[in-house]
Amino acid sequence: MRIFKHIHKPVCWTIATIIIFSILAPSSLYAQREIQTINDSWKFRKGECTAALDSTFKDDEWEDIHLPHTWNTDAYTEKDYYRGTGWYRRQIILPQDWIGKQVFLKLDAASKATCIYINGKKVGEHTGGYTASTLNITPFLSFNSPNMLVIRVDNARMDIPPISGDFTFFGGIYRDAWLIAVPSQHFNLTNHGSDGIFITTPRVSEQQATLSIHGEIKNDAREKAALELVHSIYHPDGTLLQTQKQFIQLKAGETRNFDSNISPILQPLLWTPETPYLYRVETTLFNCKTKSIVDQSNHHTGFRWFHFESNKGFYLNGKPYKLRGICRHQDQKPIGSLLHGDAVSNAIDGNIVVLHGRILQIKIVSKRFIQTITEPCCRASWAGGQHAWCSAVPVRQQRLHAHWLHRRSGQQRRRQLHLLRCTPRRCKQQPLRWWLQ
Repeated sequence: MRIFKHIHKPVCWTIATIIIFSILAPSSLYAQREIQTINDSWKFRKGECTAALDSTFKDDEWEDIHLPHTWNTDAYTEKDYYRGTGWYRRQIILPQDWIGKQVFLKLDAASKATCIYINGKKVGEHTGGYTASTLNITPFLSFNSPNMLVIRVDNARMDIPPISGDFTFFGGIYRDAWLIAVPSQHFNLTNHGSDGIFITTPRVSEQQATLSIHGEIKNDAREKAALELVHSIYHPDGTLLQTQKQFIQLKAGETRNFDSNISPILQPLLWTPETPYLYRVETTLFNCKTKSIVDQSNHHTGFRWFHFESNKGFYLNGKPYKLRGICRHQDQKPIGSLLHGDAVSNAIDGNIVVLHGRILQIKIVSKRFIQTITEPCCRASWAGGQHAWCSAVPVRQQRLHAHWLHRRSGQQRRRQLHLLRCTPRRCKQQPLRWWLQ
């Protein structure tokens, strides 16, 4: 205790009390969302292998890979690239402080269809190679022994749009994979791959702007819960503008929608490519009894309005704005569709050099790719502050293959509509507009 030698006894006791309280304090005081990447330490095998579902299966001869991953680098050298199944296996050891929490598995993208298994049991599946998926895997997990996560991916399915195109249908888990742990009360994470919160700007002008926040809250506990929902709106310079609070009572197992309308923001800083001002929306869920944070989510949004005139073109915030565009698909030789942030930036920068910074529209096939490039666009003066407009294959293919959709079964139609719902969910907060061509 030499560190306390020259400190008065009352101060020593105060410090000791703080340390002991920090050690013994209930974990619920610090219960918040935790996110871990699981991109490393995967085993992979191309081709069918149902025996891999067995947790005791030996995969020593399988290929060691890290995510993102695709098995279709052959698409650059062979006309008939491989379209079929691929299997991924990974061991998961959960932290002990996650006991009592709800644990979710999120795949940012895997093409074209996935089936997820944990410890030999099927957790669920996802159809759509360009949309994220999130599954609650809590009931299938063990905290006493390692868990075996197995994912079967299939890029040969012809019942999942798009069914044709002038691009390669790269197979594999070609975006990041995550584990997310939240308390029993949390925002709904299984809403089509989103984080369960959606922000809109119903009315915008130079004088004032309105903000609406929509979402769902889940109570996965066996007892009722008293919660406080708090929305905090921050100016682009970081100043807190306003706070809105709402008390919510949830029954055991209940999911509740919320729809919050924020008071008008006067004289808003309008978003433009040259001045990409973003307001931060912090949405927090408190436990009324303990006053602790149980879940929290942050989003950025911009205030702007726009319209088209047949004779004059596009208008942004009431002023004419000229659009120019190119087409940029998500793959890049020789790594295919497994693009990371640097590869995306290099690909876009290359186009900017050729076009002298005059990119105002980019048509891209993947939602995840859209999210990767639009965040810098929104938060900084990227490409000279230029604006990215995006269209997604499931939407575009809906029109190109309308005759195909009408001839499909009810289940196949539902899959197409599911893709149309999923695709824009995660980009809804971004100040860009989906152009349904």
